[in-house]
Amino acid sequence: ACLPQPLAIGALAGAQSNAYGYRLGTIESRFEPIAGLPFTRRLLLTDNGTATVAFPGGFRFPYFGTNYTTMYVGANGGIRFTSGTIAAANTTLPSTASTAPHVAPWWDDINPAAGGQVLWRHMGKKIVVSWEDVPHKLGPTSGRVSFQVHLWDDGRIEMHYDDATVGLTSLDNGGTATIGMQRPGGTNALVLSTNNAAWLASGARAAAYDRRGCIAADLRAIDSMPCEVVLDASAPLTIKACSSGSTPLNLPAPKLATTCRVDRDAFVHGEVVGTSLRKPVVAGRVALSPGSYTLRWWAHADHPGVDQERLFGPIAGPFEQTLTVQPDCPL
Repeated sequence: ACLPQPLAIGALAGAQSNAYGYRLGTIESRFEPIAGLPFTRRLLLTDNGTATVAFPGGFRFPYFGTNYTTMYVGANGGIRFTSGTIAAANTTLPSTASTAPHVAPWWDDINPAAGGQVLWRHMGKKIVVSWEDVPHKLGPTSGRVSFQVHLWDDGRIEMHYDDATVGLTSLDNGGTATIGMQRPGGTNALVLSTNNAAWLASGARAAAYDRRGCIAADLRAIDSMPCEVVLDASAPLTIKACSSGSTPLNLPAPKLATTCRVDRDAFVHGEVVGTSLRKPVVAGRVALSPGSYTLRWWAHADHPGVDQERLFGPIAGPFEQTLTVQPDCPL
């Protein structure tokens, strides 16, 4: 299936892709502190310890062609999908060692047993694993890092960083860490940095990994003024038709500002308009032939059990974007 995901492939990210079809790029930072939130679970990790987490509610994470239902989270800033531990001493990836992570947001000798916490939370279509305020074993306990991984149910991986300062120059910004991912078994790695602080020191705070096919712009939403939803409709949108069936557009669920009287999520719906053509976008999908179209979309507040569109009308929009559908979608 196509996995639409916006990636800014830049020099810092190395414009990398691997033989399996994953690409590495920088994205907008969306670090989401989850400490204290309902259903957040803390992993009581010892120094160099690993905890086993079974995904709840039928969640599966597709990774290199396998749907995983369990992850192994290490104190030392890494995640595995097959059993093993995460070593304190990082190496470059790929690595066939059973102590090497498959997803490495900050593989280094950090120690949540000395401070901070490692947490995870199921958030609908993604699992968030968060290392928050964790000190480095060789750094001052007052200097702590905060970063997290978002594992999406369509296979996307996002790494977000809130605080990359350990408190010792040689350790700051991942100076002694490995940031990257690899296929279980130790192949097909994409590495952002190994013992190199340049990427995080530049101010970058998020990266993503996704399959090569169907890299597409995403209609992202941000919180704005109370009771107002702002969505970015400025960029042209290009998707690829992977088959004659429905093509995913990845219309998101934007958030309403927390001070708004309507405190539920919002949803987006739209339609595609072309020459003698008008098709609704249903659940983020629409069947289109290759060509040029206009995407017109609205945001609505989500009131379960209520015909919100009829009673309340849209809270934002309509917006229009140029939409280009390209033929084929090699994966």
